[in-house]
Amino acid sequence: MTDQTAYPRHPAHLDAYVEELGPALAVRFLIEFGGARLYFPNNPRGRSRAEALIGADALRRLGQRMPSMKTEIPIANTWLVEALTAEGKDTAEIC
Repeated sequence: MTDQTAYPRHPAHLDAYVEELGPALAVRFLIEFGGARLYFPNNPRGRSRAEALIGADALRRLGQRMPSMKTEIPIANTWLVEALTAEGKDTAEIC
């Protein structure tokens, strides 16, 4: 993966993740937390795996775009496969 990766267009329900985190970090976040119900605190205190991955500021910004403080993270398999392919991962690695 390089900074020049041409990621595929993401579906609209992933807007908040891709816009706040950038596509590369959004991929990592969705792989890690897709399907989970996450709590987005107004004042993160360094206790969550999500904060460890994306940082307190990004977690706060992302939380402000969620419909509630506890939100189920979407499972975005199709876009993730396309994004990982764009990063140069082969089929075996993606699976």
